Amino acid sequence: MTTRRDALQRLFTSVSLLSAMDLLSACGGGDDDRGSDDSPSPAPSPVGNPPAPAPRPSPWAYVMNTSASPAGTGVTAVALNATTGIAESIVGTIANIGSPTALCLAADGSFLYVTDSSSHTVVIYSVDRATGAISLASTPTVPAGTSPTSLALHPNEDILYVCNFGSADIWAFRIDRATGIPSRFSVAPGSGRGSPVGVTVHPSGKFLYLSEDEQGCVSTYTIGADGSLALADSMALVSDFPGPVSIDPSGRFAFFSQYQDSSLRVVPIDPQTGILIEPATRLIRMPPPFNYVRLAFHPQRPDCVYATVGNQDVGQFTLDAATGDLALVRRVTVASAQTLDAVRVDASGKRLYACDSSSAEMHTFSCDEATGQLTYQGAGEAGELPSDFVLFDGWNS
Repeated sequence: MTTRRDALQRLFTSVSLLSAMDLLSACGGGDDDRGSDDSPSPAPSPVGNPPAPAPRPSPWAYVMNTSASPAGTGVTAVALNATTGIAESIVGTIANIGSPTALCLAADGSFLYVTDSSSHTVVIYSVDRATGAISLASTPTVPAGTSPTSLALHPNEDILYVCNFGSADIWAFRIDRATGIPSRFSVAPGSGRGSPVGVTVHPSGKFLYLSEDEQGCVSTYTIGADGSLALADSMALVSDFPGPVSIDPSGRFAFFSQYQDSSLRVVPIDPQTGILIEPATRLIRMPPPFNYVRLAFHPQRPDCVYATVGNQDVGQFTLDAATGDLALVRRVTVASAQTLDAVRVDASGKRLYACDSSSAEMHTFSCDEATGQLTYQGAGEAGELPSDFVLFDGWNS
């Protein structure tokens, strides 16, 4: 039976839903065929042939591992096959983080941030964008509040928000882009209606949402011009403690998974104030076995949403743009999987990834460009008990 402690641990290893990455792209050309005549061929250019293009580097995944063994607890850098997307090799691992709970990656891929609830810190990694390898930054940790559980980057990439379960507050850090080191400049208290378990920034960068346990509360904060937070509203939306808020790319709807009753709440967002419109809350009963849901939104198809629920299934849903309702289109079952949890679509929209938190694998699916339909590609090693991950494509960054 799942205990409250188990459930909270699942929440602590959740992150806001949208990761920052650049699109994969390619370029090409064609021959200019103008026919032939009797003119002599031009002399070869003294410059010679242009140099061959540099080989395309692999995209990478940075995986948070939460093994019971200290040697297996930390972050693993995984090279993904540039053609199939399957995890093909481990670039490196930094272990012995006490209790990693969440991670996020700077948009340019230079720095990786991980919250450690046991040391009450944010751990900072430098990323070698040529090889994908990670190393501790020149300042490897900065203090956070008591038992940090979740973190989120502001869309402008200059501000990092960290919510803390023990001290029941949100710390705001300003990031030095040259060194990647965050410096705290503001602390905002929680609503007082529970302990923070998840933090999410609205796509507009104007609002922040804090999930709090005990009363199933979600609080809305406005984000000032300097990045500081002000509590705007707080409401109890779910019968059990909520997971982190998931927001669709348009910023119109917020989604909350209800842990106990196999449902997902969708709440419209007031575009002017960012406040959740409680009277318009809709309850979506998910078809079995979709109970505790993690969502991933397709970056090019606003109506296409994917979900995992901690078993062998990945579901594809259609999002109703008027109501926020989700309708199951199809599901894919991975027989070799045990517990598919964290799920992400890459920035190109061509691949979906899901990590198996009961094994050492990351599973890869291709996404049909016309329909969004998933086709299973395979799995590769991702370190011990992968609980969450972020994706980065270094080719265009």
